Amino acid sequence: MKFLLLICIVPFLATIIAARQFYLSKYHGLSTWKGGGMGMFASADSVRTRNVKMFIVLENGDKVAIDKLSRDLQDMLDNALYYPTDSNFEALGKALRSAAYHGEDNKRQIGKRDAHGKYLGASGRGYFVADARTDQGASGMPQVWGLQIEYWTAKYDPQTRVFTMSLQRSFSFEGQKQ
Repeated sequence: MKFLLLICIVPFLATIIAARQFYLSKYHGLSTWKGGGMGMFASADSVRTRNVKMFIVLENGDKVAIDKLSRDLQDMLDNALYYPTDSNFEALGKALRSAAYHGEDNKRQIGKRDAHGKYLGASGRGYFVADARTDQGASGMPQVWGLQIEYWTAKYDPQTRVFTMSLQRSFSFEGQKQ
């Protein structure tokens, strides 16, 4: 009886693991190779092909890019990139809403580049950048600003051999009026 039980338990456990992997990759955005299997050879999906853009959205509609994160916030971002669920992005957004921000006084210039990546000069446009830190406590910034998180993924087209970035989801967190 023990021998029969041991023979049956291995295929049963393998089936459970495979079904869980299929479910997570199909319905929760988990990479096809995470958790086991040979999907890693069939997909270009990895953390390197995922990107997040985060912005403070001011009342007048201007956006301030969030550039650097504290270690705690970076860990939350990494978790959201490894397992891109709504709940992970909402937890990141909640933490970013309570972070302290330290910004630049001058805009960073956006440069022009040609199709080969060669720098052509300044474009005349720029943006402000802020650093988010959890170790500084509340920033004293009024809570009327909003927060936007964009989740992007790269797709590879084997016909053209080109990677393109596409927006998968956008999360908005509105400020509370005072």
